[in-house]
Amino acid sequence: MRAADFERTTGKGNGWWDWKPEKRHLEVLFTTGQLMVRERRNFQRVYDLAERVIPEWRDERDLPSVEQAQRDMVRASCRALGLVKTGWVADYY
Repeated sequence: MRAADFERTTGKGNGWWDWKPEKRHLEVLFTTGQLMVRERRNFQRVYDLAERVIPEWRDERDLPSVEQAQRDMVRASCRALGLVKTGWVADYY
């Protein structure tokens, strides 16, 4: 399902970030891991239930530890930013 699959009921949108309520709900479900992006159509996310996108995934088995996740985010921040000040790394994510 895409956000575009829902009709706008509150008139015309006012720009890029004027999301419909349905889009906001889809994004919350995406952020909490209940939905995943199965594909994109013309840059639009096509959402599906997480268990249908990666049926073999188990949080208790497959999620990294908090320490590993923090290490990975610090490394990714440094790669993305290049030469950085210490304070910038924490702000990146």
